[in-house]
Amino acid sequence: MTEIGLNGSDRIKSVAMLKHVIDQCFRDISPSCMVCTDPDCLGYIWVLPEEEGVFLDIGARTVQINGSQGPIFIDNYPRSADGNLIIDPKQTRCPYRDNNGRCTVHAARPLACHLYPLGIQTHPTEGYVWALHRDCHYVRAKEREGNIGELLDELYGIIDRLDPSVSAQIYEVYDKVEAISGRDGESTYYILLPLTRSGTVKKNSLAKGSYKTHP
Repeated sequence: MTEIGLNGSDRIKSVAMLKHVIDQCFRDISPSCMVCTDPDCLGYIWVLPEEEGVFLDIGARTVQINGSQGPIFIDNYPRSADGNLIIDPKQTRCPYRDNNGRCTVHAARPLACHLYPLGIQTHPTEGYVWALHRDCHYVRAKEREGNIGELLDELYGIIDRLDPSVSAQIYEVYDKVEAISGRDGESTYYILLPLTRSGTVKKNSLAKGSYKTHP
């Protein structure tokens, strides 16, 4: 295993580096995951093209929608009688969680899983935004403990250090995901920063510490 050494000012120049710093940020999340009763790990769990090989190597399954240029997902979708996918994001739970809520493919899990409860939302006025979901046991615990500001600051710093090439990778995949998935209901979240194709933050974007909550 390759060790990834980063300090707090290094640019995040690869997906592997991003996973590493996110895991460090959420280093205390496991207890919340084990007692969580929220309907997590549901719906469109997207996989970056560079991650698919590792995921398949452990015997897991993926599915690509809309041909060879379409987005790749963890294959947690049932089939109709004629073999077509039945895509219902509210009813499809990740097949790689056991009955105790543990992830059975943890070492190979895709970026989308490393990120949660950080994710990407399509905001009605801001466009694609990095957002911290509040419908998460871990986030609610941070709010109760009065530590949510520290978590938001740490996540802001991570996003702000993303190299444009990494932002572009994520943007390209999420844009394809959004094109077929649309919105799957309201959720409440803190907005951190926009996700742009170039990775450059818009001039009128939120400044550090000025987080919004939506809705």
